[in-house]
Amino acid sequence: MASNKKILKATVEELGIRFDPKKLVAYGRYQKYSVLINGSNTADRNQHIILMFAMALEGNPPEITQSVADILPGKAKYKIDGYTISLDVPIKGEYKKEPDALAGLIKSLVFYFDNHGYENCDIKGTIGATDVYMLRGNWAFLNAESTEEYKQSLSEEAKEFAEKKERVLPGIIGALIGAAAGALLVFCIARLGIISSGASFLMGIAVVIGYKWKGVKLSAFSAVLCTALTVGFTYLAFRLDTAFTIHKALGKAGMDSTISECFTNAKSIMQAADSMSVYEHNFLLMMGIGTLSAVVSAWIVLASQKEQYQVERLK
Repeated sequence: MASNKKILKATVEELGIRFDPKKLVAYGRYQKYSVLINGSNTADRNQHIILMFAMALEGNPPEITQSVADILPGKAKYKIDGYTISLDVPIKGEYKKEPDALAGLIKSLVFYFDNHGYENCDIKGTIGATDVYMLRGNWAFLNAESTEEYKQSLSEEAKEFAEKKERVLPGIIGALIGAAAGALLVFCIARLGIISSGASFLMGIAVVIGYKWKGVKLSAFSAVLCTALTVGFTYLAFRLDTAFTIHKALGKAGMDSTISECFTNAKSIMQAADSMSVYEHNFLLMMGIGTLSAVVSAWIVLASQKEQYQVERLK
């Protein structure tokens, strides 16, 4: 069975376009049309490939007719955003067994477009040759003129964003709100008897979103700060959950205790019950997932702050 990478390689050879193995995309011009083939879509367990074109029909945004839909394989989905057509092709059946089947699909689509008045254009509808760019973190088809327009406008936006001061104190307040909400959620899920380690992943996300909400933007310093807050509140949620669990267990055994006592003496009680391995396992799992979520969330926000002013041509 062919992988997305193998399928893209076969398609590149058949159509004479380019391949970027790091981004797992194929792109270039086939006949007069610019095409992008994105093989990195993993929306579900099955493999998918996204085909993208930008074209106009008699100067207007394109339409997907039944004739075009009939060319597509079963369960393929399509979306039109302005002048950009995106076709989501599930990789199964002949597309999985025969690596060059995707190239055949593209040839059929281009043949139809070419014989029904479609014209290649950029994302604004300007007819003519285009190249594939990464624009604000998304794929886009641009010509030379629209590229310069975007570069100028995004450069000005980037300068304005750089001049904005990070509001650290309001950001911390927002992060604390997110941390408190996350800790409460983790604790409530744990009390329902559901494994709370998975819920702890939401903690880091809530903290980072909370900081960005009030702090305007994220920096390397605030990313570290958000991670530290996530660690602290995840630990608090873990200790509270452990304390309630111990309190319930002692109550069933006919032993009087308070939540405060169970919270303070959790480790010693778990040691006396010969259950430290369970305590340590749950501690490491919840703390590890919570910390990872904070790091990943911060990285995504920092990357998106950079990408929103990006216009970069695939070479």
